[in-house]
Amino acid sequence: MPPAKPLNQRWGEIYFSQSVRVSQVSRLTTLVLAVGTLEPLFESVELIVLLPGETARRHVAIAKDVSSTSLKCPAFNDFALVPVAGSNVTAAALSAATVVGVRVNVNAADRINDGARCALGAMGLVLKT
Repeated sequence: MPPAKPLNQRWGEIYFSQSVRVSQVSRLTTLVLAVGTLEPLFESVELIVLLPGETARRHVAIAKDVSSTSLKCPAFNDFALVPVAGSNVTAAALSAATVVGVRVNVNAADRINDGARCALGAMGLVLKT
């Protein structure tokens, strides 16, 4: 079960039912239905993973400060599974990790009108063939 959300944060988590290593995935794809008006749209996109030999889940950022202008809408948008600087995980370590899920941290502005919110329709891992 995902942890409770603090009131000053906005995020969504997706958990996958199948075990797959990051090395088996070509990209994360996200269906963006509306971008709203907040910038950045996503504060970060994180893979939730289990690194080899560890029992605790880790959140590894693969994108930070994603602006609405960098996304197509309405459309599918892809993210490479490469850790951003400061993630404290190397690309090689991430490649060997098992994907548990994905977390999208959305802009946490204090006051949001309905038209300012983004809308995501789907999120999934595209496996290598």
